[in-house]
Amino acid sequence: GRGTMMADMVRVAAPIPGFLASADIMLVERSRSLRKQQRQALRDSHNVVWINDVASLPDQPLFLLANEFFDALPIRQFRYRSGCWQEIVVGLQDGKLVLGHTGPVPDPSPRERCIADDHICEVRPAMRQIVGDISSRIKTHGGLALIIDYGSETLSGNTLQAVHAHAKANPLSNPGHADLTAYVDFAAIKSAATCRCAGPISQGTFLNRLGIQHRYERLAMTMSGSQLAEHDLAYRRLTHEDQMGDLFKVLALFGNHLPPGFVQ
Repeated sequence: GRGTMMADMVRVAAPIPGFLASADIMLVERSRSLRKQQRQALRDSHNVVWINDVASLPDQPLFLLANEFFDALPIRQFRYRSGCWQEIVVGLQDGKLVLGHTGPVPDPSPRERCIADDHICEVRPAMRQIVGDISSRIKTHGGLALIIDYGSETLSGNTLQAVHAHAKANPLSNPGHADLTAYVDFAAIKSAATCRCAGPISQGTFLNRLGIQHRYERLAMTMSGSQLAEHDLAYRRLTHEDQMGDLFKVLALFGNHLPPGFVQ
């Protein structure tokens, strides 16, 4: 979870003289149960604050990591049929949740062209304001945001998915108990940003440019048996094309300086 990730970031930043002492550590989290877990993970850290939304971030230099944040934002789905768009909606039939559709609605995305019947377009209404809040702070005060998520710049079709008990599930089953996500439209994020952007590039490319292979090899020298096997699996999961290495992308929003891992 984000608490464990932030704890790792604090651990890595600790040796940098003066960094943590001058930083305000903030987590954007509305869930009370997840905040409790994050407090446990960060119990040894200082100066940690929880906020409900990105708009509550202070007007000061910002270093932000959004790892699997945008994929969890609510989406709206639209289907093209018989020359017009219809919104796909959720309704109730015989006591069960079912999918239906509205009558004709305006074109949901001006980027969609040459559309065939049953083509599906997904949009995230909250995304533009959130990206605007982040990028305006970076443009005004400096800093960097790394957005790490699964998606692409050429997103198309139905990408809504649900996970329940660590297995894929029907998005309409177990409402409130399944993890609902959808692929991230990185082109839409770049369009909404008011500061400079770099990427997206694949997570594997990004981590390799930062030297993950060297780090992997150094740690592997101290391991053997099952510990080494788990280490190998973790490295492969993060970097290889058939795992998260290609599916996950990294996009940077930045001020004056191109961040490490990206090339001009």
